[in-house]
Amino acid sequence: MKAKFSGLTLSSRSTLSRTIFLAKYSQLGAIRSVIEAASCGIGFCDVTAVTSDETGTILTGKFTDKMTFGVKEECTAPEVVPKQCITVEAASLGTEIGVSFEPHTKSTGSGVSRTKYCWVAKFNKKGEYMWSKYCHDDSFKADETRLPHLRTNSYEEAEWANKAKKFFVLDPKDNSGLLGKDFDYEEYASRRVPYGV
Repeated sequence: MKAKFSGLTLSSRSTLSRTIFLAKYSQLGAIRSVIEAASCGIGFCDVTAVTSDETGTILTGKFTDKMTFGVKEECTAPEVVPKQCITVEAASLGTEIGVSFEPHTKSTGSGVSRTKYCWVAKFNKKGEYMWSKYCHDDSFKADETRLPHLRTNSYEEAEWANKAKKFFVLDPKDNSGLLGKDFDYEEYASRRVPYGV
């Protein structure tokens, strides 16, 4: 699969993978940067909403198998000369979240289907990966009874996972064919004060 950004054409990692890119443009429409935001097998993930504010960009969507997010550099130990680096996945969501990705038979007997799960991820203003979460992670419920300094998730992660979860359940239809299906941009982009400030 290929994606075009102005005069730049990028491809997915392989012919069997789907890559979600985040692109930044100037006010005049010139491409500034493009980064790999997420990747999965073709047909196993999708973006259902995107929103941005002064702190970065939030993406949410669905996945039915392992999904990876962002990229980072991994380099040899400092004492190794010359220094060598490779680009690897920054994070992933898979079987560690305690769900089954096994396909199940449809009740009509017409093949198999997979359970769809909700994900949410944040990227900073430079497009760098910050965090990703499974929307129905048990740790969100556990955090409700913990003191703020003992919580597993930040307030921002919990807030966005909750919004993504509601959006996922509503399952809005995109008749326009646009990528983002959440059109309430003003409310989502209004300034949010970070937790504890």
